[in-house]
Amino acid sequence: MRITAHGNDLLVTDQSLGLGAFLVALGTFGLVATLSALIDGDALAPSTAFYALGGAWAVWYGLHRLVATQLIIDPDEQTVAVKRWTIGKATSQRIPLTDLDRFAIEPEEAETKTHLVVYAKGDKPPMVVGLHAHRAAWEEIITAINEHLKGKPG
Repeated sequence: MRITAHGNDLLVTDQSLGLGAFLVALGTFGLVATLSALIDGDALAPSTAFYALGGAWAVWYGLHRLVATQLIIDPDEQTVAVKRWTIGKATSQRIPLTDLDRFAIEPEEAETKTHLVVYAKGDKPPMVVGLHAHRAAWEEIITAINEHLKGKPG
């Protein structure tokens, strides 16, 4: 995770690429091994089924894990935004700072494998930032957000 300032905005960027890229590479290896076995005439061998299923799952899950997320605190526009990019899809959510209820690190009792959730007042859905991180990383981000917003109008 990286915390940076761009102009008057505070940006928190989380690029979770390592495990996803490894799984895609491993899955591709399994699928190539499956093709090799099929060419050699071993279509009914248990190892062929293992490589086919394991390779397909690894590629699918690896592509699912290739995610980039950005939390943007924009005091000029008075918004908190979360943008998420995956293979073939990009999403964006915004909450006006006036509607911001709180930041929470969930699950509350965990120290690892936690994520930051931005809650808004009313019926707006919460925004989840990033995949998984240690609680201390999210606490550092919340501190940076509070410091960034100090002295800003609104």
